[in-house]
Amino acid sequence: MCFRNTLLATLAFAGVSFGAQATTYNLSGSLGASPTFSITSGGNTATFTSPFGNGFAVQDTTGLLSFSTALLDSNFFGGDALTITFATPVTNEILIPFAILNSYSTTDSLQITTGAGTVRTFAASPDTLALGEPEGLIAFVPTNPLTTLTLVSVNTSNAFAIGNITVPEPMSLSLLGMGLAGMAALRRNKRTV
Repeated sequence: MCFRNTLLATLAFAGVSFGAQATTYNLSGSLGASPTFSITSGGNTATFTSPFGNGFAVQDTTGLLSFSTALLDSNFFGGDALTITFATPVTNEILIPFAILNSYSTTDSLQITTGAGTVRTFAASPDTLALGEPEGLIAFVPTNPLTTLTLVSVNTSNAFAIGNITVPEPMSLSLLGMGLAGMAALRRNKRTV
């Protein structure tokens, strides 16, 4: 039991956590920005662009969507595309909350095309809000290192919004190694006392 407590204390001292850390591209610091703009987080930069110029803008959507800040397509009937480009390839899971601003039906989905040409579709489900935006979550692990994502509503007459992008990071093995080395040093010191 003492060995286990020493191990946990040493790993905690070395900065090893047992929950996943995450890189979050927080939109709230870019209120009012329209593509093209960039957000840097965790040493990587994500750049947001759209072929439709100022169609997308970062807006405060408190009370309208489940995420309070959103990159929203202001052209509500355009079905504009949004491209996200990462300066450094992403290999971990990507999480992006989204809403489809939809007044014509209660279902829709968001289609993502990666730089490698892989196409994924994520369904939205009706929200309980009075505005009735179907909302969903993009969640996938890239099969190859990912540098670009292009998002568009499957029903091209519907606009969409995205919230903060999160890329969870697995526990660092190098920190685990440092923790184990520290534990071994503590055991050696304990024997000599």
